[in-house]
Amino acid sequence: MSKKIRVAILSQDIRRTGGVGTLTKFLGNYLNNRPEFHAKVLVYAPFNKEPDLNVSLLNAFNLGKGIGKRERLVHNLEQILIGTYFPEIETQRYDSNRLWQETLNDFDIFCLVTGAAMLGFPLVESGKKYVSWIATTIRDERERRMKTMKPAEYFYNRLMLPRCVEQEEIVLKNSSHIFALSQYTEDITLQEFPHLSSVPFSLAFSPVDLSKFPMREKENTENPYLLFVGRFNDERKNIPLLLEAYHTLSNKVPSVPKLIIAGAESAPKESLLQLVSNFGLKDKVEFRCDVPLADLPGLYRGAQFFVLSSNQEGLGIVLLEAMASGTPVISTRCGGPEVIIEHEGNGLFAENNNVNDLAEKMEILTNHSEVRKIYSIRGRETVEKKFSVEAIGNHFVEVFRKVYPEVFEKALKSSAS
Repeated sequence: MSKKIRVAILSQDIRRTGGVGTLTKFLGNYLNNRPEFHAKVLVYAPFNKEPDLNVSLLNAFNLGKGIGKRERLVHNLEQILIGTYFPEIETQRYDSNRLWQETLNDFDIFCLVTGAAMLGFPLVESGKKYVSWIATTIRDERERRMKTMKPAEYFYNRLMLPRCVEQEEIVLKNSSHIFALSQYTEDITLQEFPHLSSVPFSLAFSPVDLSKFPMREKENTENPYLLFVGRFNDERKNIPLLLEAYHTLSNKVPSVPKLIIAGAESAPKESLLQLVSNFGLKDKVEFRCDVPLADLPGLYRGAQFFVLSSNQEGLGIVLLEAMASGTPVISTRCGGPEVIIEHEGNGLFAENNNVNDLAEKMEILTNHSEVRKIYSIRGRETVEKKFSVEAIGNHFVEVFRKVYPEVFEKALKSSAS
């Protein structure tokens, strides 16, 4: 029996939602469904969920037991959680330690999958070859959020940012290949770190499993609604913009369908509820909380159209899921979606942070069923051609073969013996 190629995917805790977790689960499951690979996910153990694996001031130095490691099955993937020292200091979380190095020695191929690249710092200290998949840079992601932070949080993040950028640069510089979530991601990374132009780049989008998001047979006309899906309490999703644009649209088109804002959070922030009240939209806006993943396909298919109001996106997986479902889409120009949407071809763009423009684009799809029908068909075709599981998965494997020829040669000899 031939020995499988062991792949370590360094990422965030895949119990979290979001684009990084989605890509991690896809890659791990895709590799494990191929006979030649065995992939596991390696993550820093978050203190709020795994305090006994970390040494912290808050747990009295873990009662002298030191850091620990735990393996558990999450979303059908084996995930190894590794503790650290003093996780309340952000930059400390990304440093390597004995457990990281011992664990990395059990693998043949190493792939970092993360938003910004600091999480890959243990790979640098291991001296092993690795590839990196990134969705953004820490400066691009962090400075946008810092604009809305309270003073104490702002000060902490401002203090951490220079070292995070330094760690990020070291990880990327030592990568054998960098996968970027979108052209936007590649552009901002090279703008931040121009010397990385010597490192091979390629685009690796988050794929959509078309079997999980079937094309709708017809538009829902009995109980129509407009839809947003995502972390609605995340400032980057810019729900205030969506609510104000919907309010503007409602004043012009009183018969506009209700707006559903769906996500995994347990409740919307009070400031969002206050906005709904101020705009007089209590009867027209519905927050759906703790939405199970299994409910998303039906939610997409039932929407008249989908709206993404973000001020920054590495890609916009929810757009792909909506388009796969045959639901027309509108998005702000916020980075990643510009890889997905062809304006007035398979969807519509609105200018970022422009209330009137977003309201105008929403009015177009509200009033024109024929336009919705065209975008429904073309959107599905876009996902089929560019964002399928096989297309993206094969690209990862091709790069692995280029970076690790000796690993594949050894596996070939093993299978032949």
